[in-house]
Amino acid sequence: VTRDLENLLNTRRNIQVPPAAFEELNSSLFVYGVRDYTAQNPRSPAAKQQLRLDIEQTLMRFEPRLRNVTVQVESTAASERNLRFRISALLVADPVTEPVTFDTFFDANRGEYVIAK
Repeated sequence: VTRDLENLLNTRRNIQVPPAAFEELNSSLFVYGVRDYTAQNPRSPAAKQQLRLDIEQTLMRFEPRLRNVTVQVESTAASERNLRFRISALLVADPVTEPVTFDTFFDANRGEYVIAK
């Protein structure tokens, strides 16, 4: 699951918005991944909130093994260009459902997400 989440988070979404007439594209490879945040200021509260919501929505849309996904921004030193997130969810592995957390780091310099193992 960890590897699949890293692959999903490290895939950049198409910047084009699908036409309204093709709403099925909203759950297709056309919008797979997260937006590119490398040009954003990672210290900005608005950028943090936007990134948090984007990760949450992307996981809910493209990772069917996870339910009740929440993403929290963790505090970091003011000098860091990395952001830390804690992804919490229920992992559904029939017949068992288990709570899981993934400590995730976004390196704004490299534009790369890493999930702590």
